[in-house]
Amino acid sequence: MKKKTAFLFSTALLFVFTSLFSAPKEDAVIIDGGKNGVKFETIQKSQLNNSGGPVTRVQIPLKAMTTADKDKWIRNVSVELTVVYRDEKAKKKDTSFLVFKSSAKLFAIKVGQTTPVQFFIPWEAYEIYGLKNAPCAWRINLKVSGEPVEWTKSNIDSFFYMESSLMKKVTDLKAAYDAFEELVKKSAGYNENVMVPLPLAPFSIRYYQCYRNSGEVVPTYIVNSQ
Repeated sequence: MKKKTAFLFSTALLFVFTSLFSAPKEDAVIIDGGKNGVKFETIQKSQLNNSGGPVTRVQIPLKAMTTADKDKWIRNVSVELTVVYRDEKAKKKDTSFLVFKSSAKLFAIKVGQTTPVQFFIPWEAYEIYGLKNAPCAWRINLKVSGEPVEWTKSNIDSFFYMESSLMKKVTDLKAAYDAFEELVKKSAGYNENVMVPLPLAPFSIRYYQCYRNSGEVVPTYIVNSQ
């Protein structure tokens, strides 16, 4: 059963490539730099006060594009992030996965300006699961004023990544996608609220992010948006 789940997981997002493509159009918000703009980094223990180990930071650079009414601001931008790691410490032979899911909502971002959104996986999870910098897969969903930014041929690489080793034979793609969603729900529930956006991170992380990186723009998060 584990092998079947792992296989379905590995083929799941191929369903997205074949079924969710729509006609190209200009998006209100993009991920600046596409897939390469999304960064998974380690903040070392020595850089943080009162931390028992390193912290994983995920940074998503959002860029607001020109709006239809030529406004200078885009309001109510929501970011949902799902990150998948292999469970490196799993004792069973079959591959198992760890799923972290979180969301954040920004009050507004300025047109033409790159605005970084950060999520953090705490040092306890880093130690418990033996997480590495790079996950084996991740997915980003964006909404602007409640409306999803659609995945298209031109932007798919910005919103989804999966290791090539997980892209294997394809059978029933719809069933694979449904299985992936179910796996995410179960795993994300187990690690619910472990990964958090900047405002909900411990004080030492917020201090590091806001004061030691004073050159970066810190957007206004709507905290009760999860």
